[in-house]
Amino acid sequence: MLMIVLMCGVLLMIVLRGKRTEIMIGFVLRALCGLVCIYVVNYVMLHFQYQGTIGVNPYTLLASGLLGLPGLIALYAIKIISLL
Repeated sequence: MLMIVLMCGVLLMIVLRGKRTEIMIGFVLRALCGLVCIYVVNYVMLHFQYQGTIGVNPYTLLASGLLGLPGLIALYAIKIISLL
């Protein structure tokens, strides 16, 4: 799975190289911040023995990279709704 994420990142760098480096840097920073937030929230949820954790995969990284904090909130909202 890590290989898929790396290949997608390399492909994005090749495609968006040049004029749109700011967009790519913003996407990568939002995705990394989203990744850290997912790990922290999952850790806290597991500490309180709550079952609604979000897995880290290319789709969650894409959602957090494109949408930022609203994307993370949407991911957790969808997970909570699916548990009801």
